Formats: sequence, structure tokens, C-alpha cells
Amino acid sequence: MARFLVTGIAGFIGYSLARLLLKQGHFVVGIDSFTPYYDVTLKRSRAAALNQSPDCHIHEFSIEDAVKFTSSRSKTRSSCRR
Repeated sequence: MARFLVTGIAGFIGYSLARLLLKQGHFVVGIDSFTPYYDVTLKRSRAAALNQSPDCHIHEFSIEDAVKFTSSRSKTRSSCRR
């Protein structure tokens, strides 16, 4: 069983990909920010359906926020070395 990270897992493409991977017996970790680009209720419904599988774990956060956090930490580390 392979492990996959699916970004935008509650969107159409991410949801479809995750379903296929789970059907093939893989473990899926998904992330989504659930932005209101389109119906958030639909996205939450898709996430709930995927979470029925013990081989799927979904986390809500924005990749953009993660990049900003990582970037700020690397700047802090370099300033501490001086």
C-alpha cells in the first residue's frame, strides 16, 4: 500500500483522485483550505465521504499559510545564527 498526499482533496479533481487511490488500496492524506471559491457545503460533504475510509485522513489548512510559516521560520533561524 503506497501513501499519497492529495492537495485540494475536497475539490472535484482531488476528490476524484482520492477515491481512485482508496479504491486501489492506497493510504491517502488530504489537505484542503475549504475556500468559498464554490460551494463549501459540497466540499465538506466530499471530505466527510472520504473520511469514512480508515485509510484517508484529511487536514484543513492553507498551503499558502504553511509556506509563509516555513519562510518566516527560516528567516528567524538565519538571524539567530549571526
